[in-house]
Amino acid sequence: LLFNFALMAALPSWANEKRPEVSIALSLSLSLGFVVVLYTLIGVVGALAYNDLDHGNLFSKLNISGSPFVRATVVAYPILQNFTSIPVLSIFLKYNLV
Repeated sequence: LLFNFALMAALPSWANEKRPEVSIALSLSLSLGFVVVLYTLIGVVGALAYNDLDHGNLFSKLNISGSPFVRATVVAYPILQNFTSIPVLSIFLKYNLV
């Protein structure tokens, strides 16, 4: 999570907009801690749905499930994730260059 390029692009913009009384360490640790716990819970609950998850990841297991809807969600997830991040990263890039 810490090596996600979106986080690195957002930090300068966030630092320019934050108020002086806002603690950088507290803000980052609380927000990153929340995301780590949330991602872990989602991953564990998803993995518990399958008894024989011996190799690969949850996406590969869902992709071989045979359900057309589930396979469509596996394809749609990375596409939608990229579509939603492009406008936000464009704003960050513009703000960081000014």
